[in-house]
Amino acid sequence: MKRFPVYNSTSARVSQRLGAVAVPVSILAVLAQRVALIGPREMVFSVLAGAGLGIVAILFALVAFTRLWARGGTGATKAVLGTFYGLLALVPLGLFAGQAVLSPGMGDVSTNWSDPPQFKTVSAEAGEEPGEVLKALFQPAETGLQPDLFPDIVPRRYRIAPAQLHAAALEVARRNGWVITYELPPDLLDAPTGLQVEARTPLLGLVEDMVVRIRPDPVGALLDVRSVSRFGLEGLTGNVDRVRALFSGIDDVLLETYGDLARVAVTEGDLAGPEQAASDPGVEGPVETDTGTADAERIPIPAFKPYFEEEGNPVPDEENTAAGLSG
Repeated sequence: MKRFPVYNSTSARVSQRLGAVAVPVSILAVLAQRVALIGPREMVFSVLAGAGLGIVAILFALVAFTRLWARGGTGATKAVLGTFYGLLALVPLGLFAGQAVLSPGMGDVSTNWSDPPQFKTVSAEAGEEPGEVLKALFQPAETGLQPDLFPDIVPRRYRIAPAQLHAAALEVARRNGWVITYELPPDLLDAPTGLQVEARTPLLGLVEDMVVRIRPDPVGALLDVRSVSRFGLEGLTGNVDRVRALFSGIDDVLLETYGDLARVAVTEGDLAGPEQAASDPGVEGPVETDTGTADAERIPIPAFKPYFEEEGNPVPDEENTAAGLSG
């Protein structure tokens, strides 16, 4: 009886080998960038190269499956491994594309574009230009204005002193692991303050800078924030989420420390100057409307100033106070 040789799929073997190479090229590039072994540009191109190898591995696996179905033979296991490796190599690229489409960002985000906060220090690591190829892949085709895309990124007013708001911002930076690169500590309780931090995006570890500016305000303290990416690829930035995280973190810290303090969002008209203080949402009183005088919805202003021992206020002597009251 004549025996025919068993067919051994060469395509399956090539698929497995290509997939085994594609996985470290794609995934290890992200890990290497997070530990600063390579730059963002090299990471993105490595991910693209790994994804390309993964696609070729999947194509060879499909050819192997087709021939094995028609002829029989060995190599199905290698084709399955090649497909698995190829899909695994496509994961980083899929995450990049998903973030660029589902959660687009901006390379430079500020709460106040008429008078944006300025960075006080310049990092030794210069930002890299992503290049036209990467912009075409990960840059949104049409980017509108920030007020239209992110209407919640606006200045905020808090009914506490700038020094207290500065302490809350420092606590938020500590909780999020942001590196403080510059700080203007409060000289007096009502003096302007500020700080600058260096942060990394959670997925890719891209380095971005954020500056916080706190100024005295008739209501209490005015907060402005600006976040800028060093690798200016809008589809892969985390500036918007970082500003929102700062706002949310400050709210949590203030709630834990002082209780329920009112927060006022600053409208565009409020930035024109103090002459609009009469229309400020924190000013109590009747409002003239078409139907007459009506009470508008207001955020209540505290009737007393909270006592903070660290402000240098003298601690009252209970015995002398009691004696004075009895006298």
